[in-house]
Amino acid sequence: MDNYKLDEVKKIIDEGLLSSDVLENILKNTTRRIENIDDQDALEILKYLSESDVVPIETKTEIDKYLAQYNTYYVEKKDLENKQEKNNFNKIAIIYLLVLVMIFVVFFLLFRSRS
Repeated sequence: MDNYKLDEVKKIIDEGLLSSDVLENILKNTTRRIENIDDQDALEILKYLSESDVVPIETKTEIDKYLAQYNTYYVEKKDLENKQEKNNFNKIAIIYLLVLVMIFVVFFLLFRSRS
């Protein structure tokens, strides 16, 4: 399976070499790269194919569905990461506050016992 670049896909389309087999190969390759390594160039290829006039409408529809699913997944993933970062920050802040309170209590008890 080839690793297509956006320029190669544009060249294939411009030269009229986009057969159904080539299109299927490009789609398999790009979706595999997106799912395995979140390849942004592969996303650009899918967006380009979705806007191309030579790609069949059914295929464009499937590409658009795939891109919508990817965008939904990506947004949900970022939201989850943001929530985890916020939770981690909150935990660290609480621990820091508890340590400060404990230090204050220790100093208070030490000074009170000396008096």
